[in-house]
Amino acid sequence: MGEIHENKMHKLTIAGGHKDRFFIANQYGESIIIKQTNLNEMVAYEKIFNSKSSDPRFRENQVLKNFLPKYYGVQELEAPSIYQDDSLSKDNIPILLENLLADKPNASILDLKMGTSSLSLKKRAKHDVERIKLKDSMTTTKTLGFRVTGYIIKDSNGNTLEKVVKPHGKIKAEQIPIILQKLLSFQNDQNGINSEAIEYLKSQISKMIKYFQNIHSRQMQCSSLFIIIDNLNRKYDIKIVDLSSCQDFKSLEERDTGFIFGLTNLLAILQTL
Repeated sequence: MGEIHENKMHKLTIAGGHKDRFFIANQYGESIIIKQTNLNEMVAYEKIFNSKSSDPRFRENQVLKNFLPKYYGVQELEAPSIYQDDSLSKDNIPILLENLLADKPNASILDLKMGTSSLSLKKRAKHDVERIKLKDSMTTTKTLGFRVTGYIIKDSNGNTLEKVVKPHGKIKAEQIPIILQKLLSFQNDQNGINSEAIEYLKSQISKMIKYFQNIHSRQMQCSSLFIIIDNLNRKYDIKIVDLSSCQDFKSLEERDTGFIFGLTNLLAILQTL
């Protein structure tokens, strides 16, 4: 197994997540990351990326793949294990994903937790459920269908100007347009906001809304939108990440209304910039 190291790309990837679950291995280069995840997320990626034409969700999966980082399967481990635990378990599975930051060295990023509830599939004690519900009520989760879980703003030289991680309850609805403006603005020059990047985001989010309203039949509980804006190199991306609490609805006609609510409100904010 290649040497594992944490580099700048790794640190950016986890602006709003769990840094101890992401690695870059030399044998893959910087285009692929290893994510240590649970069985549910691995199964979700397998279903989406490796579905057969006979699968009733085959058409849905073909579209959904466009909104996710590329999935390259489960890493084959060689002893000794590089991970925190000595053996694999259902909560310790190394999957290989596209490194969305590999070709965007100066990218500013924004991580948005989507939906109107952040309760995961994990069984929890009653007091934990109440604590999570209280946290949701203190953020924009209920009112906008998403909340900011982290962001990094960089200047045109790739230097970090601002970094915020897990600001639970501190970022209000009126601050979100300001954060988006920072994300989408050219830094250290007079060019102002990047209209090309705004149009890209609006176009991609509109496609997501159409898909979620008409085809998507899964609940993307606790998933995030990962927005990447490299204003200097004019490279942009927006992907859905974290499928650890993703589950299929019983009916192909059921829709994830919380995710749709969040996408719709995010698009409305972008249209005001």
